[in-house]
Amino acid sequence: MHKKYILFILLAIVAVGAVYFYTNSGKPAETEITKLEGIDEILEDAAYEPAPIMYDISEGVDSSISNLINEFFTNLAGSAPPTSDIDSSAAAANLFTAEAKSKIPNINGMYALAPVVGIQDLPDRGYEIKDVAFEESKAEEGSNTADVTVILKYSGGNVQRLFKLVKVEDTWKISDIESQ
Repeated sequence: MHKKYILFILLAIVAVGAVYFYTNSGKPAETEITKLEGIDEILEDAAYEPAPIMYDISEGVDSSISNLINEFFTNLAGSAPPTSDIDSSAAAANLFTAEAKSKIPNINGMYALAPVVGIQDLPDRGYEIKDVAFEESKAEEGSNTADVTVILKYSGGNVQRLFKLVKVEDTWKISDIESQ
């Protein structure tokens, strides 16, 4: 008879434990979180500001071209994590021709620029405009196209990209970026 009572008590304990576990699983623990005094000021002071990307301008490069490349990389850096600024993303995309911009993937208002440039990370050592070549047939009368070779400088080595530019209403725009 004692064995039946012990078995009954064990089953009751297991049943109560199962009911308790079932009703409380998935619920967060109820704890009180207290905000640290002065935390807002500390976080404000520690706000992340992306470092500007360093660049070198080759002698004789048209300043409007170097300004376009610089503006692109500045906005690319602003659109990259951790800031992922949507305005920087849009500003960088607006430097492309309408046709080229239409081909850039847009995810919830953010343009996916890294795949267009063919990079995964921003160049940690900046970039350099290596060469600018204008369309030969119109060089003397002012070319409407330019190929700009840009060196992206990384700690692990450099990579080259060819920025294909066209003039749209007297303003240089990016029509394509190719890996070299």
